Amino acid sequence: MVTRAQTVTAQLREMIREGEITASDRLGEVRLAADLGVSRTPVRDALNALEKEGLLTYEANRGYAVRAFSIHDLLDAFDLRATLEGMVCRLVAERGLPADVRAALQSCLDRAETLLDGPDWRRTQQRAWFKLNQVFHETLQECAGNRFLTTAIRQTRRLPTIFDGGFRWGDEKALADWYSLEQIRQSHLEHTRVLDALAQGQAVRAEHLMREHVFMNRERLRKSFEATQKPPKARAAE
Repeated sequence: MVTRAQTVTAQLREMIREGEITASDRLGEVRLAADLGVSRTPVRDALNALEKEGLLTYEANRGYAVRAFSIHDLLDAFDLRATLEGMVCRLVAERGLPADVRAALQSCLDRAETLLDGPDWRRTQQRAWFKLNQVFHETLQECAGNRFLTTAIRQTRRLPTIFDGGFRWGDEKALADWYSLEQIRQSHLEHTRVLDALAQGQAVRAEHLMREHVFMNRERLRKSFEATQKPPKARAAE
């Protein structure tokens, strides 16, 4: 059963990740309780939990604040994810991919392909694809059967989506720039190759393919960030 404190923790975590609460904001129990329509107790428990996750900092007499992250923090998180999710695939391949899990993964790929081959590619289709992508990865993690590994991966995915003075990779425009339709087609192909290696019990290949898949996402983010840091071109003299 999900407790009120767990619900509040999830709400605040998402607000931090989406930039609704930033590093410049102080998190007061009274205001948050009023905004969320709950008592102060679950808010207090949630703030404590998010501090332990590393998303918040606490200072005596000043309270909680969102921890400041840089783009380098996110890139480091991707590096770790590449290793951890590669390990997930190796474990699954070594133990053998169960038929029901294979069917679930294939269903994700089939539904994703339907989206990619459809007549429209808009925000609705993009969001649906990202959800299928999440299900694909989480299905593999569950199949690996290592809760410590799953917890570590989730931790790397909990960083906020605003970095270094306002760069935001989670909003609609940034996602469109970072993940073009062609890039998503490539990501889909990478998923297909991972599933093929898993189905054939090729542990080393599956691990390598997943690590490369996560690394390529890292590189898309890095290039997108670097593009926002370039100074504007000087206007030609008239």
